[in-house]
Amino acid sequence: MILAEMCSVNAGRTDEEKHLYHEGLKQVLQNLRNKKTKDFATVAAEISAYRGTFLKDSSRVLVLDP
Repeated sequence: MILAEMCSVNAGRTDEEKHLYHEGLKQVLQNLRNKKTKDFATVAAEISAYRGTFLKDSSRVLVLDP
């Protein structure tokens, strides 16, 4: 559930930023697939790191406000 939330949230303010976010996220997930990584903690850490880098704020990896 947490991983789905981290992947589904639209990061970015403009359509272009949202597109860039999704393209980068797809690359992160593809890299994990290529390495055959299935460990939850590793996958979560990689997605968290990507979100933090993309948003330029490592504290914004989950959306806590509904």
